[in-house]
Amino acid sequence: RANVIRKVDWPHLIKSELAVRQPVNGDVIYTAGCFLVAYSPKEKNRFTISNQDGETFQSASFSADGKYLAAGESAFSKPEITIWGLEYQSDNKKVDTYTQLKFLKGHKFGVEALKFSPDCRYLVSLGDVNDKGLFVWDW
Repeated sequence: RANVIRKVDWPHLIKSELAVRQPVNGDVIYTAGCFLVAYSPKEKNRFTISNQDGETFQSASFSADGKYLAAGESAFSKPEITIWGLEYQSDNKKVDTYTQLKFLKGHKFGVEALKFSPDCRYLVSLGDVNDKGLFVWDW
């Protein structure tokens, strides 16, 4: 299960109000404009995943098994949800690659929150206050 962390005290997370912990290795992902920032507390390093269309990310969630990452945009018009597949190095559980698998479209405004079902078959997305949509994706 993806744990949600609020009020993160790490200096480089001050601008972020929400981060999600990766269930396999404890890495943290948070949104930073059109980037997702992955931080490894264990290794004290970070890297970014950029949004190819340049839109701002608003939400993110890992699947319970740590195999998938979803991120929702805060676009004012037709935001997308991107789903990545994660591949790990076998020796240390470090994420080796993030591969884009799907783009989900349906919200009219921003995507406020995301959550995978325990079996990873479904993804639930909640639209922001302007969108007012609740979607269950059988992706």
